[in-house]
Amino acid sequence: MRNAHDEDEETRLEALVGVARRAPDVAKKLIWRELESGRVSQLVMEAICAAPDAAFLPHLKRARELGLVGMERLIEDAIERCNEHQ
Repeated sequence: MRNAHDEDEETRLEALVGVARRAPDVAKKLIWRELESGRVSQLVMEAICAAPDAAFLPHLKRARELGLVGMERLIEDAIERCNEHQ
């Protein structure tokens, strides 16, 4: 869990995915921090899929509108998982 607060982005996001898989409720606060700072990455999408929440949908829809090459399927998967938790 301590790596979920690491300054190194890759270390922090890999830890976030692990936390999301083991403790989704804890991870949601950490995911919010990443989304609020504008980070959209494969690891953030993986964390969202492991700890989905409908509250993430506005951020995910904005990410979809950006048309990030190579991220389309991950973003759609995250949106689908969050829609299941409305």
